[in-house]
Amino acid sequence: MLQTGDDFAGYRIERLLGAGGMGEVYVARHPRLPRSDALKVLPPQFASDPQFRARFEREADLASSLSHPAIVKVFDRGEFEGRLWIAMELVDGLDLSRRLREQGRLAPKEVADSIGAVAGALDYAADRGLVHRDVKPANILLSTDGHVMLTDFGIARMGSETSELTGTGVTVGTLSYASPEQLRGEQLDGRSDQYSLACTAYQLLVGEAPFQNSNAAIVIGSHLTSPPPSAVALRPELSPDVDDALRRALSKSPADRFDSSADFAAALDAGLRETAIAAPPTVSPAVPPVAQPRPADDDPDRTLLRGEQQPLAAPADSRPRGRRKRNALAAAAVVVLLVVVAGGYAGYRWVQSDDPTSGLTQAPTAEAAAMPRTSVSPLLPSLENKPEGWRWRVTTGPTTPTFLAADEKTAVFKGGTYDQPLIIVVDPATGKIRREPIPYDGADYKCALRASKLACADSPMGSSAWRGTVLDVETGALTRLGEVPGPGIAFLGDGVVVVGAAGKEATLYRPDGTVMSRLAGTSVKVYPTAGLAVTVTSPAGSDPFAKGQLRVLAADGRVIFQRDLAKNENPTISGSATGVLLTTASGALQVVDRNGAVKDVAAGWKAASDDCNCDAPVSPLPVVYQEVGGQIVVGTVNPATGNLLWARSMFADRAKGRPGNWYVRVTGVGTKVLATYYQLSSDSSGANPTELWDAFTADGGALLAFGDVIGTDGQRVLITDRSRRLFPAVANKPPDFWSLSLDGTARAAGGGAYVGNGRVI
Repeated sequence: MLQTGDDFAGYRIERLLGAGGMGEVYVARHPRLPRSDALKVLPPQFASDPQFRARFEREADLASSLSHPAIVKVFDRGEFEGRLWIAMELVDGLDLSRRLREQGRLAPKEVADSIGAVAGALDYAADRGLVHRDVKPANILLSTDGHVMLTDFGIARMGSETSELTGTGVTVGTLSYASPEQLRGEQLDGRSDQYSLACTAYQLLVGEAPFQNSNAAIVIGSHLTSPPPSAVALRPELSPDVDDALRRALSKSPADRFDSSADFAAALDAGLRETAIAAPPTVSPAVPPVAQPRPADDDPDRTLLRGEQQPLAAPADSRPRGRRKRNALAAAAVVVLLVVVAGGYAGYRWVQSDDPTSGLTQAPTAEAAAMPRTSVSPLLPSLENKPEGWRWRVTTGPTTPTFLAADEKTAVFKGGTYDQPLIIVVDPATGKIRREPIPYDGADYKCALRASKLACADSPMGSSAWRGTVLDVETGALTRLGEVPGPGIAFLGDGVVVVGAAGKEATLYRPDGTVMSRLAGTSVKVYPTAGLAVTVTSPAGSDPFAKGQLRVLAADGRVIFQRDLAKNENPTISGSATGVLLTTASGALQVVDRNGAVKDVAAGWKAASDDCNCDAPVSPLPVVYQEVGGQIVVGTVNPATGNLLWARSMFADRAKGRPGNWYVRVTGVGTKVLATYYQLSSDSSGANPTELWDAFTADGGALLAFGDVIGTDGQRVLITDRSRRLFPAVANKPPDFWSLSLDGTARAAGGGAYVGNGRVI
């Protein structure tokens, strides 16, 4: 991640606006002109994919060709230091999603003005063959001078070339606003954007999306089969003509909608004018609406606005109890739609049996059954029953303590005051405080705990540098690591490792805090669970005989494997708890185990991507995949032999499929692999198919829930979502067991789940 003051492609980074699966967005000073732009920087893996690069360049060029007063301008695009970037207009103001959260539903005239402006922009783009595909309140900006602007044409496509550019036309827009034809993976035109605009208009009028639900399956099924709900029923002062306009624009068939978005906007405007005539005068409340907490960004890759900060938490579900109950009862029926509707998000499904046509699938081998089962995180207590309440809470001190870290024997909280902070050491089983609080002036942003050692990194207020500290919570002794390369901190072997935010440097420290080794290169990846680090250095560009080098290091800093790199070689690296997958100069795949032994992997397999956050669990085993005829086959590899342990078809054949469009990203929890499938041609918005399966047995399937998987009891996984709910889930079933609404973000550590100042599981 770039830091304030960094130079990138000539731009001077001023601050981070937001970050998501498609990279980060920064406020950046233009290299020559006296202005700041919104600079979106994509993850490094995209630049190395020639198909994605071609699509990215073409789509940025298409977006930059749009010149309309209601469309945010795209200024420039390029590549710098192995990362693609795009520069866009930075707008002073707020988006309509935030406007809804902070002030509630909009007045009829505000809705008419906003929808009219966006409709004109959409028709302008449609006349040029462009479909936006992601119209929603978060992508409609209201500037401080009152202008309404549409942003994020970054996933727009030429309508007549949808199947060519995306492979399927699968859902890349947020599900709450996606048209039925978009969900089915069909070719789109401007009438798809009209449907999304009508969903947006409904939400602006009544305060919630027309088919709002936290369960993706229910949302999809409602878009495909349910009649549009009535806005008048929730806002009786509206004219029936408003419902008529919305109902037509929300028709399941594009042929039944208005001929243009402007026609829809005109009909809606007429209905809202009737509302203004018929409605009695209203009196503004004496007390302004209470601002709701901003949610963890439902679209972290959108264009943020000047002054916005990355969001933190989502508002609670405001739907009437009756509607929530009816949606829950419908969940089982909608899951069937996920299996039978072809194309788009709804077409993904788990294939339980081997696919005899591919010749690639295989059942788990005897070698897989004989392997020791490596777990990447401690198991939680059983998640079968809903917790009755807090297991315990820490209430000592003048302020409410906050959770820092835990292992299976110790939990650590920070309390005290701003001027006199304290470390509070707690028994995780009982919540009893073990010793007198420890006065503390060390780091506290990112923390890891092992045995009695608490390692933390942070950037003190007023400083751009990172510092690291290690506290012995038994003796109270504090070891200062000094300035460290970044926030990523973890235990590696007997020492500590700190990784830079940009992924280009790391420092290994001995237990006494002295530097063991400094790692630097064009890429540095650290895998604490495996006790390995991988560095890649590129040759000097001016020396035709210079060679780059790839090195794999053990936790003690020893190089256990290395090889020279051919000029312009950019090897793929994918780590796990038991070994690392690497590509050779010819593109073949090898696996290096924790002792440095190298084995070849069968031809044709690709390495799944890893997140490589040094404080996040990786997959228990190396994961490989192939795409054959539009079908993804995934398997795991034994690092000791290079043999494939099993291979399964993970989701069904995609309509209008095209090889090479997909990649797989994996993380781990317990002995399970959490796999998410991304289409390289799309700006994903959270609708990517996700699956959960055992790394050793392949048992599992589709995960029908949105949120972050933070732990497992061995059978179920524990998920926290953007509404600050905590709930369990299993593969292939809706998450309808139980849920807890929390007043903070849950974290799993050491076999427990912690929130704020206590333990809940």
